Amino acid sequence: MRRIITILCYCAIFAFAACTGRAKTKTNWEVQYSEEAKSPYGFYLTAQALPKLFPKATFKDVPIKANVFSSTTNQNKSVYFCLSDRIAFSAYEMRQLDDWLYEGNEAVLIAHTFDPALLESLSISLNVSRELGNTDEDQKITDAVKVHVSQNAVVKTYTIARYKQRIFNNYFSITGKQDSLAASYTILSTDAKDHPNAIAFRIGEGRLIIMSAPLSFSNYFLLEDPRNQAYLEDMMAYVSKDVKYVYTSAGYNKTPQNSSLSILWDHMATRMALILSVLGLLIYVLFSLKRKQRIIPVVEPLKNDSASFVETIAGLYYNKHNNKNLAQKMIQHFFEYVRSTYQLNTNLLDEVFEQKLSIRSGRTKAETNYLVTQIKQVLADSIDVNDTFLHSFYKNMQTFYKK
Repeated sequence: MRRIITILCYCAIFAFAACTGRAKTKTNWEVQYSEEAKSPYGFYLTAQALPKLFPKATFKDVPIKANVFSSTTNQNKSVYFCLSDRIAFSAYEMRQLDDWLYEGNEAVLIAHTFDPALLESLSISLNVSRELGNTDEDQKITDAVKVHVSQNAVVKTYTIARYKQRIFNNYFSITGKQDSLAASYTILSTDAKDHPNAIAFRIGEGRLIIMSAPLSFSNYFLLEDPRNQAYLEDMMAYVSKDVKYVYTSAGYNKTPQNSSLSILWDHMATRMALILSVLGLLIYVLFSLKRKQRIIPVVEPLKNDSASFVETIAGLYYNKHNNKNLAQKMIQHFFEYVRSTYQLNTNLLDEVFEQKLSIRSGRTKAETNYLVTQIKQVLADSIDVNDTFLHSFYKNMQTFYKK
């Protein structure tokens, strides 16, 4: 019994979770300028329909801030579709757009508002209405648009029930001014009061189409009345069918771009690469500004030039076998060394001198007495200074030099 109750409890919990999880999803009535948005005021259906209207063209999706007006040549006829809430071009882009159109390409600009410089160059102005759509589902208020079909010069009227947004709230006015971009124009569609909301301009070999009702391409407009699906086809009939490339972009705001390099800043990957490059260069410059220590040369200790000189002179004397003179030079050098190193007087070579020299040099009394005796013999000229004596004399004297 307890087992059955436990199973029933689990079933009840599962049923409750299933019922609460199937709550109705709230519809998003916000305008989403995206080709992938399937909400009522998204533009998924338009993005899916364009390839069917231009089956021979190659489609390329580009970012809303991208500049495509320099990406084609005369051999590749192209059309640029831009769908946004606001479209603005810099003076640099306006010049490129002018060249783009004169080369035979086309552009379709669809937005609620446009940059005044663009409108002025086309000799038109935009009238913006602040009236909102109907929020009461029971109250039916309709908008209407009249499309001048290009094939047979007839006028078709499409209607749409307002809800949350008004579809055709902005319209154009022809100012009558002349400009390079306003050579000739054709009104494509008007609202219920015959105000133009779509105009085509013939510029050079190309065509510029400007529309002020982007929501007429939304999912809601195309699905609310099945007959409205023909609206997209009628409007696109003004675009040449022999285009090779179709560039599409959708976004909330098409901002001016003064340089084609600015597109690098719009992507996270290239933006981070630029930032890291600048930081790396800055760190390199800062470290390079530090004073660099030059390599300290190795200073060799000073050599005893006197000893080298004596050895050189001694070598000369030895080669000439002038042993007596060489022995006398050795004695003079030794006396100078004893006076400067051991602080001894060398004028008198007696026992006192021998004792002090033995103590200060660290040699034995016998070694000291033997050296002093050899010195006296050389100075008294009482011995034959041959090679054997000179060699022994040299060895004995070297033991008294401090190393």
